[in-house]
Amino acid sequence: MKKYIISLLAMILIVMLGVHQVESRINKEIKNKKMVAKEVKICNNIIEAEISLNPEYIIMKATAYTKSKSEGTYKGITKSGTQVSRGSVAVDPRRIPLGTKLYIEGYGHAVACDTGGDIKHDRIDLYMETKKEAFEFGRRDVKVYIMTN
Repeated sequence: MKKYIISLLAMILIVMLGVHQVESRINKEIKNKKMVAKEVKICNNIIEAEISLNPEYIIMKATAYTKSKSEGTYKGITKSGTQVSRGSVAVDPRRIPLGTKLYIEGYGHAVACDTGGDIKHDRIDLYMETKKEAFEFGRRDVKVYIMTN
C-alpha cells in the first residue's frame, strides 16, 4: 500500500513540475512578445526622432516590382546578391549607394540593394510580395529619408 501511495505522490509531483514548466514557458513567451512590442515602439520612436532631427528627404518617383520572369526578377536575387523581400528597393547607385538604409513614407524601412534598367536619377522601385499589391501601389511620388544609423 505504501508503494502505491509513494508512486502516486511521485506522479503528482512530476505532473506538477510539468505544469510549472509549461506555465513558465508560456509566461516567457508573453514576456518576449511584450519585449518585441516595446522594441518596435522604441524603434518607431527613434525613426520619428531621427526624421524630425534630420528633416531632409528626397522626393522620388516610386514604382513597385515583384518576382517575375517578364521583369527579369523571377530568381529573386538582387544586384547586391541578396534574396528580394519586403524592404528591398532598387535605386540608381549613383544617386543612392547600394546598402544604404532608407525610410520611405507609405512603405516603411528599406535597404537599397537592387538596381534596374529604368531606375535612373530620382526613380525608386519598391519590392512587393504580390502583383496585386504592386498594381495597387502604382506610380507615385514618395519622400525618401536616408537613415544615418
